[in-house]
Amino acid sequence: MKLLQRYLLEEILAPFLVGVMVILVMLLGDHLYTLLNLLLVKHVELGTVFRLLLFILPDMMVRAAPLATILAVSLGVNRLVRENEWSPMRLGGMSPGQMLLPVHLFGLGAGLLAWIVSEQIAPAAKMEYTRIYTQLSLSDPTVVIEPQSWFQPPGNESWFFVNSVDESTGEMHNLVVFSDLRSDYPTVLIARHARLVGERFLLREVVRHIYRPDGTLYRESETREVEVLFSSLVPQVGGIPQAAAEMSSTQLRRMLEDLREKGVKQPVQLVDLHAKYAVPVACYLLALMCVPLNLLNAQRGSFVGLLITSVLVIVYFLTHEIGLTLARDGFLRQYPVVGAWLQNIVFGVLALALMRRVR
Repeated sequence: MKLLQRYLLEEILAPFLVGVMVILVMLLGDHLYTLLNLLLVKHVELGTVFRLLLFILPDMMVRAAPLATILAVSLGVNRLVRENEWSPMRLGGMSPGQMLLPVHLFGLGAGLLAWIVSEQIAPAAKMEYTRIYTQLSLSDPTVVIEPQSWFQPPGNESWFFVNSVDESTGEMHNLVVFSDLRSDYPTVLIARHARLVGERFLLREVVRHIYRPDGTLYRESETREVEVLFSSLVPQVGGIPQAAAEMSSTQLRRMLEDLREKGVKQPVQLVDLHAKYAVPVACYLLALMCVPLNLLNAQRGSFVGLLITSVLVIVYFLTHEIGLTLARDGFLRQYPVVGAWLQNIVFGVLALALMRRVR
């Protein structure tokens, strides 16, 4: 690689590293709130909270890679054009192909890095995150229960609503339990007070409502106390099924084969598998697209460059989420691969069109 090509690559690498950190902070917003709440309000040990943060980072890094690629290439190329460094390189004899070589290498490298993290690091880290968080809920459920919110114990079909929690005693007030939801006669328990005593979930001053299949009330009864073994609410950690984020592509393919043998034609896991494939390719396509887009607009100023970068980040994120939503629950359910690759299709077409304009 020539000296000028290395210079171009360095101009892209620096904002990429900064972009990964900035976007990680943005993506971690909800998780940071939860972790700080565990530390400052629930008084969970600092070491446990730090481990939770550490194990959620790899999955966030994979999501951040395409967005950081947009930021890196856009800012790097925009600066070179604004400061009149791009044109002298062309006049110095570098062909468009030679000037784009660092971008090709960067896009491939960013995609490869995202793939390695997605396959080798993120699944195990996400599984460990789930294990720690579940053990935390097993040891003290009030730690992970948020007042005035619904929650569902892992692996359990019942839903719970807690109006308030006494942080000093761990007692919960005005608890609502929806159980037997798949039964023809679902049950609703309304307890004025509840607390965890050993392995027992103790509900006090309870009203039990049992409903008919048509939704009308079948039976209502009152009782002073209802005891439920907590182990029946939350299964052992090893019994919790793995989520897609906790699996490599090999594991997902095996699951798909098992589901197809059972007669499932378009399992939702197919979307998750192709979403894994799409992220590394997105890094490469976005790197290529950002070059001509910024060459055409860099002379309008640095503000325009930042605006283009911001718009691209938003459009990519929205296209990605819309594609996954349509593939899982929308009109693309019959074509899940299209939904998983929607952002790559859109930006791939844009990259080809823009490349033709600058030639």
